[in-house]
Amino acid sequence: INSYVPTLYSGNYVYENYISDCTAPQSFYFPIDSHTQAYTIYTYGQLVPTGNTLTTPRGMPWGSDGMVNLWSDTSMNTRVDQIIRPCDPGWTDVVADGYCYKFIYQPYTWTQAEQICHAEGAILATVFDGNFETVLEGQAINVDFWIGLNDRDQEGVFVWDQLNGSIPLTSGMFTNWAPGQPTPDPGHVTNCVIQEMQVGAPLGKGWVPVNCNLTKPAVCIKRNYNYNYEPTFDSENDLPKGIWSLGVQTQTGPCYVKVYSQSEIQLYHQFVVNVHDDAGLDGAIKAANDNRMIAHVTHQEASMIGIEGQLQYLHIYKENLTIQDVEIFYQRSTCAFEYISTPFSCPAYNFNAMVTGIDSMGYLYQRIKPIFCMSGPTQYSCQHGGAFNNGRCYCQQYWTGQYCEQAICVNGGFPDASETA
Repeated sequence: INSYVPTLYSGNYVYENYISDCTAPQSFYFPIDSHTQAYTIYTYGQLVPTGNTLTTPRGMPWGSDGMVNLWSDTSMNTRVDQIIRPCDPGWTDVVADGYCYKFIYQPYTWTQAEQICHAEGAILATVFDGNFETVLEGQAINVDFWIGLNDRDQEGVFVWDQLNGSIPLTSGMFTNWAPGQPTPDPGHVTNCVIQEMQVGAPLGKGWVPVNCNLTKPAVCIKRNYNYNYEPTFDSENDLPKGIWSLGVQTQTGPCYVKVYSQSEIQLYHQFVVNVHDDAGLDGAIKAANDNRMIAHVTHQEASMIGIEGQLQYLHIYKENLTIQDVEIFYQRSTCAFEYISTPFSCPAYNFNAMVTGIDSMGYLYQRIKPIFCMSGPTQYSCQHGGAFNNGRCYCQQYWTGQYCEQAICVNGGFPDASETA
């Protein structure tokens, strides 16, 4: 769970496909935009034992050391893999947990070490399980080092260092206290915790609270995902941008693939039937043939090469993943939702729509959005003299709303509590 939950942060549904017979090798192609730092592949099917293969946009195989298998359930024919951008230079991957760590070998006080970690968007090491503890001990050998655990604010209440606030030690199940630790500290002196590496040390091997002003080496950790990340053309620590290929083969029967990415290119959308509206509904109207998606897309600003991102197309799918219609997005100024599509009709009450565009570095991005269509107004539901046409109420003067239910006051008037007068 600790490995899977972070994949949902800034998540985008970018690709899906179903093939009825995958006993022969099948290739699935999906785009990775310039702001993507990680993506997750869900594969459903009775897969061959060798598993899936990945090929980068440059045609190079993506090694298994860069693909973390979050789970593989042969009884349910389900496999989930995550591909994460490499750690920054000088940092080491803890691949199974999606972390990067770095040892600071020069001795510092606990507070100095904390400041050094925070300056790099990291924290002093939080140790939630024995696997990571083993990794750190293997690197430290016989050198004691600071970890993020401390009770500086309240005696006996241990918390983990964080960039903002702290996390209680009790929020996790793992501890590695040295024998007899922690001991009572009525003077509130030993408030910062080291990983004692010497089995024969006076206090034993494990976590030991000591004076925070002692100087020790330290370990910083941070997630591979960096919320301040900005893509470049030459970084060795980016995921390759462009069209990736996933190879899938089953022992028998079909296969189904879904891809979710972690990218700061986020799409926010609503639906309108009036081309001038800048606020709409969460769903389209089933009876209307002039539904339009309005959209706002983040991180579309011009890049260093002067390209401004552009939302381009709205693809409307049937249930069997076939395209029924394609609409075009147009940009408009001074609107919160800066894009509006050409009109469309709902093919069903629930369907998927895929929007595509070009990011600020010239790479394709796409987002799949589940859409629902509402019944909306009917011939008999328009109020206050409103006229029904094409799934919409056209209101008389001084009335507004989807059903013409809201009064528009003039000459300094204001509506009553019900807004109907």
